[in-house]
This record gives sequence, structure tokens and C-alpha cells, in this order.
Amino acid sequence: MNAMRIYSRRFVVMIFLLVNILFANGTTVHKYYSYGFDVSEGLSSNTVFKVLKWQDFIWMATRQGIDVYDGYSFKHYSLFGNDIRTLRNGQRISVYTNGGNDLWAYTDNGRIYQYDVRSDSFRLFLDFEDFHWTSVLNSILQIGTRLYICTSNGINCIDLQDKGLLFKGLGGLDIRCAQSYDDNSLLIGGIGGMFVLTDGLQISRRLLSMDGLVVETMYVDNLAKHIYVGCEGSGVWVYEEGRVSQIQGVIDNAIVRSIVKMDENSLLVGCDGMGVYKIDIDKHECTLFSSDIVPSGVPALRTSSVYDILVDKDFVWVASFLGGVTLFRKDADFVLVRDEEEKVSSANFVHGVCEGENGDVWMAFNFCVGCYNYLDNTFRKYLYKKAGFLSVALDDAGYLWCGGYNSGVYRLNTKTGHYDFFHSLSGNKEKDCVFSICKDSLGNIWLGGMNFDLIKVQGGGNC
Repeated sequence: MNAMRIYSRRFVVMIFLLVNILFANGTTVHKYYSYGFDVSEGLSSNTVFKVLKWQDFIWMATRQGIDVYDGYSFKHYSLFGNDIRTLRNGQRISVYTNGGNDLWAYTDNGRIYQYDVRSDSFRLFLDFEDFHWTSVLNSILQIGTRLYICTSNGINCIDLQDKGLLFKGLGGLDIRCAQSYDDNSLLIGGIGGMFVLTDGLQISRRLLSMDGLVVETMYVDNLAKHIYVGCEGSGVWVYEEGRVSQIQGVIDNAIVRSIVKMDENSLLVGCDGMGVYKIDIDKHECTLFSSDIVPSGVPALRTSSVYDILVDKDFVWVASFLGGVTLFRKDADFVLVRDEEEKVSSANFVHGVCEGENGDVWMAFNFCVGCYNYLDNTFRKYLYKKAGFLSVALDDAGYLWCGGYNSGVYRLNTKTGHYDFFHSLSGNKEKDCVFSICKDSLGNIWLGGMNFDLIKVQGGGNC
């Protein structure tokens, strides 16, 4: 795979375009903003079962295979032809990593693929048919050189070096998930509850056992020594030092597909058919984070059928059935700028933005050119009421080129505040009407508008 750019840069740009800059000068707000990805954006399918981060990129398991997102576009990896078998709820594909050098993909009909960096492809590693297994593959877990395979008929342990079967246990039990627990122990969940297994895949302790309980996912809080258990049809249960309790509220009957840590004080819970909920770790209370029907001020999902959640620094990725992937900005801090001296709200429309040096952000306002410095939280204005500005761009010499509707062109010295005015760079009698200005990689300034041809100012100097 070719080197790809970090995904977050694009989303920062998208977020900025969503912000309505009509607030008091220097006001900081904390909100969640969302953006949806589906087949129109390049996803191979609108059904996404799993999302994770590996090697700085976002990997997604869809109904069509594996997609990887680099911040600008998607690349698709097909795992199979038309030979996939339909089992249980239909074709199910997942992607997994233990955080190391290995990336895995697998299907519910028992095929496990390993990503090969050199060929940039997923290669078949193991097929249930080779072992004459007919069970459904639910999930996998890699610990060192061992691969644990959770199935609808127990759990199997494979040696990654020779692909030999090391252990096979709990035949007859439908095991949905597993993870490392304590020293040389394995924590598993499935139909009947949650158990601790020994190295030989024998049950040593039953932490949560209840008729009709189906454990789909688990999150272990090692610091608090709590285990949060997501169940099918019975919400979230908490195991803490031998005590078991259920998180009460609207999700107590939910189908829980994912539990992840959001921050030091809260978890996010993905519910199939109900959206995403936030659990307060101290109070064990839950509140709505997002769904497809939300009150004002809550970011929306395209569908509430949530399959998986990834929390990655400032971003929350939500994978869903038929709704693609929704990306949220987590606890975003936006400084929204307005000149309080202007009483007319329309005067605070911002049409163009560019970044300068030492924390300066330059903006084309309806009534002036503004400069907000995010290091010292100050706002300055230039060319006050000279024109209604639509675009600004900085050249390499530190001059800010400004233009707007019937404005002509202004070149502002950002250090002194002095400016040059050009009635028309194209030689017209009328003032140039400038809609867009940008600087290219060679330092040239380009201006485009309504009543003149495209103009290039070489190096920001001569036209």
C-alpha cells in the first residue's frame, strides 16, 4: 500500500465548513459535529460491521470486504468471489488487530485472512473446511503466537507458526467474544454468560451466569477492576469484585454490539436499533450520545443500527447497518469569532479563511478583513468598510491579497497594516470582482472572478 496521509486533516476542514461564525469574540464551545460516509463517498457497502485503526489508517469491514480510509479516499480489498456461504444473519465480515504487526479479516463461514504488507492484499490463512469444522466463526483473539477462534461450537486455539490445533474446548457452547484476562487466563462471553478459562481452555470461574443471557462484547477496566458486559437483548451488566449489577435506563433491553472507553469518566455503548449511549463510569448512568432521531443539539446518525465504535483521540467512528460510517469530532474546541462592534449579524459573515504565521488566522468578512490570533485570543480588523470581502490569501513575502464583489484588489502588509489598492489588475474600467484567491506551491498568487480572466501574480509580485 502506498504511503497515505493522516485522515484527520480532511475532517478538520469539513468541521470548519460546518461552523456558523456568529458568536461572541473568543467564545469557546464544546460540541460534537458529525459527518457520514457511505457508498457515494467511496465505501464499498453501506453495511459496516467493524471499524478499527491500524498503522495510522482506518480499516472497515463491510458486506463487500475490507475498506481502508486515508483521510481523503477509500481503497477496497475483496476477500472472495461468489463462494461465500450464508449463515445465521447472512454474510458477516470482520477485521481485527491486537495492536501489533498483524491485521486479520474473517468471515462468519470460517475463513480467516491475514494482511500481507508486501503484496498489499489479504491472503487466506485458515479455512474451517480444512479442519472439518461446520460452526459459525464469531470472533478471533491473538495473544503472542496463538490465535483463539470463538465459534458457535466452542473455542479453538491455533498455533500461528504451523497452523496446528493446540487446544479445543467448550464444545456445544456458542462463544461470541474473548480477551486476555489476568495472567495465563482468558475471559470469554457467549450464550449463558461470562467465564474465565485456564490455559487449556477449561472453565475455572463463572463470573456472570444466567439463563437466557447472551454476551456479545466485553470491556475490561483494569484500573477500576470492573468488567462491562454487553448483551443481546439485556443491555449492559457490570461485574465488580464478585458483584453483578445491570446498568438501568433505556438500554436495559438493548442489543449491545460494542463497548469502548471514551474518556476517563465515560464509556460509549453501541446498540443495534437504538444508536449510541454514553455511560458515566462513576454513577453508572446512561445518556443518549447519538441516534437517527435526536433532540436539538445532538449529532445524528443515519441509522440507529450500530455495530461497532472506534474512539481515536479527537474522533469517534460509528459503524452501522445500512448507514455506512459516521464520524464525530469528540469534545471539539472551536473558537467562534465575531466583531462585537458590528450590530448587524450579516456583517459577521465569513467568506474566506487562510492561516498565517505565529497563530494568525485571516478571514474575509462582509465589512473588513479580520485577523484572529489563537495563541493570545485577540482579534484585529483591517480595511474597515473598504469592501465586502470574499477571499484572502497570503503570499510568501507576508502580504495578504484580498478581494470581493466589485472591490478591486487589496494587498495588505500584515506586519505594518499598510496596503496597496489595485482598481483592476485586468485593466478594466470597472473594479475587479474577485471571488477566489489562492497561492500555488511556487508562491504565485492566482485570482479568479466574474469580469476578468484568470490572473496569475508571479511570486506575489509582478502580474
